[in-house]
Amino acid sequence: MHQKIKLEIPAYSPLRLDDYKTIVLIPFVLSGEEKKTEAEAEKKGESQEEAKEQVKSRKNLPPPEKPAVEVQKIAQSVDVQGELMAYFATEFGRRFKGQVKLETAPLPSPALIHSPEYWHAWSNQEDPSLVFTGEARFQQEIRKAILYRQEPEEEDLLGPEKGLAARAVFTLELNVALIKLPSGEVVFEKKFKETKTTSDVKYPARFALYELSQRAKLVLFRSIFGEAKPQERYLLIR
Repeated sequence: MHQKIKLEIPAYSPLRLDDYKTIVLIPFVLSGEEKKTEAEAEKKGESQEEAKEQVKSRKNLPPPEKPAVEVQKIAQSVDVQGELMAYFATEFGRRFKGQVKLETAPLPSPALIHSPEYWHAWSNQEDPSLVFTGEARFQQEIRKAILYRQEPEEEDLLGPEKGLAARAVFTLELNVALIKLPSGEVVFEKKFKETKTTSDVKYPARFALYELSQRAKLVLFRSIFGEAKPQERYLLIR
């Protein structure tokens, strides 16, 4: 026989945050859409032509194994920079024993994260302090797919049935860093990519951003604060 128990197992953190009196939050740099190369654009054009040919010949063919997917990018309706900083300022304020400061101007470039000279000139702190900053990207898409019934009934004279399925997909990518002042040493850096998919295509982007930020925060705080992670274990009973 066995018995299931739940344990809070602390994570190891190489940082000693108690040694710092202040954490300064600098708004993330928002990364834009990556530029496509000419080869990628040409390849995309070829793919679109192939898709059109498939649509033309589909009438007399059995349903495809994989439905074609249409991706529609949605313009941002939420202040990503402001929402992220407000969220992390609140969470650091709850967990960090020292002072939490929030800057208004974002980092000019993510390349400056690894520039000690920049942080030497920027810092006016005499006491040991940390900077929390990085790069962020938040995307919202509507993905639509035509779904076919794979095995139509023999008496169905109208052919295979089809329907349109739509999903809202939200993606948050973060590259966060903790920088020691005044030395400019990067003492911690980690990348996150969180995704939320829902059948509610009108799901508020602000709610999705909050949920994805919360997921990233849980992993981040385990790493830098050594927060406990709930786990299940089984005890053998004789």
